Amino acid sequence: MLTIGKDQLGRFREPPRRAFEAEMVEHLAAFSPPLFKTLGEDQMLVVVRTGMAAAERYGFDLRGPVRMYLELMLLFGSRFDTDPQYPWFQLLLTAEPDAPQMLRAERIHARVTTYRRQVAGPDDDYTFAALRRILQSAEQPLEYPPAQIVGEMARQFAAVYPEKVAYLGEPALTDLIVEGVETARRLKSPSPAARR
Repeated sequence: MLTIGKDQLGRFREPPRRAFEAEMVEHLAAFSPPLFKTLGEDQMLVVVRTGMAAAERYGFDLRGPVRMYLELMLLFGSRFDTDPQYPWFQLLLTAEPDAPQMLRAERIHARVTTYRRQVAGPDDDYTFAALRRILQSAEQPLEYPPAQIVGEMARQFAAVYPEKVAYLGEPALTDLIVEGVETARRLKSPSPAARR
């Protein structure tokens, strides 16, 4: 009787996996040309492999759901699944892990569509308006007393991107700001005054 070990079985799966990785690199290059131009092919392959591994952890191993997961990484950031701006991703990714992948992917897609309609606006109008406001306020200092930083940053966010702040709600916005402040402290980011 012929037995095939795990190592041998893995080698049978390797060529299709590599072909899918190459296909996804090409797809993501077309999905976001500016990002692909910035990253380059080698780094985009790293993104694809990282995303495929993350998608697998959530039980996605079919082409469609994995491709969707990779697209979400480009749209919302590589850690979108744990980003405090999008707590609903974690809920949708972990809810009903035994449900069919395509059904779970459809639910995520529906939520993303609703989010984009409410936050990005038609033809991304809200996003472009927010980017213009960011440019207008970019040279203003962001130096706040430590006790007021969360409230002042929340006010700035609301002024720059009111649609996103309305969608996020105060708790998620506060979590996002607190996480950003803690990350900056961990990195010992110098203040704008220290950089001059």
